[in-house]
Order: sequence, then structure tokens, then C-alpha cells
Amino acid sequence: MAPERAPFKRCLLLLRRLAHGPADWNTLTDFVEGHYDGEAYAGGLTPAGKKRFDNDIKQLREWGVDIAFDGDYHLQSYGDFDPVALGEQDLNTLAFLAETFAPGSVNANAVQQLLRRVADWLPESERLSLAARRQRWRIDLERKDDDVIDAEVQARIERAIAQHRLLRFAYRSPGQADGTPRTHRAAVASGL
Repeated sequence: MAPERAPFKRCLLLLRRLAHGPADWNTLTDFVEGHYDGEAYAGGLTPAGKKRFDNDIKQLREWGVDIAFDGDYHLQSYGDFDPVALGEQDLNTLAFLAETFAPGSVNANAVQQLLRRVADWLPESERLSLAARRQRWRIDLERKDDDVIDAEVQARIERAIAQHRLLRFAYRSPGQADGTPRTHRAAVASGL
């Protein structure tokens, strides 16, 4: 990488590491030095290396990234920093996932957490458009599916998921002319 882009690369690596959770100075500098430039911060042994690190944190804050420090560095939010922009199809897909994995559905918490993270990277106008896109999907999906899952069936499925069990069920597919139920097996797991 060209030397003039080195600060940008270091900042993005710091941000990448902070996205995984709080980290102290050594952890952050080791991460950058291990993934990019072994001498990026001179191992913290020189005033120049320490100053370079401080400047990189300052640069992230100037981009709008909210980083707190209490002995460890914490990524609070991406703030005004919007590193991702999505097209119409991708935004509609995010809205579809948000609606499909609404609270109460299987794996809803994990999917909603991921969607919030992705949405946090978007420019404000794209992020704000997701609610209206979700509403369109909600209306569309309601038109297509009037079926109600029996409470006992839902409870058994949730129990199988919680226990990481194999689920076996008979299914009559509209694509099979004979109308004979076929036995299916599916491994289920939580936290996908």
C-alpha cells in the first residue's frame, strides 16, 4: 500500500478490531501490526509510534466514530461515519430480513443484532428508509401467508432448536402430484 494511504489502513484496522469488543492499547497495536505493518506503531517503544496511534484514534473520532476510553478503548457507535452504501436491491433485502426475522421468530435476536450493525454503517437516508421498506414487506408477506402455526407445533420446534435436536416431519409438497406426505429431517440449531 502506498505510504500516503497507510494512516487510512491503520484506522480501518483499529475500527475492525474495536467492532469485536473493547481492547487495550497493546491489543489494538498488536492487531494492526499483525495484519498490516509490523512496525506501524513501533511496538509502542518510541514516542513516534505512540503519537501515530494517538493520531489514528483522533482521526477515527474526526470521522465521527464514537470511541470511549476507560483504560480500554470501546467502540460506542459509528456516529457520522458511514462506510457502507447499499443499492435498492440490497436495502430491500435488509428490510426483508428484518421483517422475516421479527421479534418472536427463530433466531430473531441474532439476525436483528446483525441487521442493526449493518444499518449503523449506512448513511442516514438509507438507514431511515429501512422502516418504510419493512412496512412494504409486511404488507406483501401478509397477503401471501394466512397460515397459522399451531402453538404445540411451534413449541416442539422451539424445543428441538434449544436442544440442538434432529427434527423429523411429514410434508406434503404442492410440487408432488401424488399428494403423498414425504418424511423430512432437518438439523436445527440456535444462533445461526
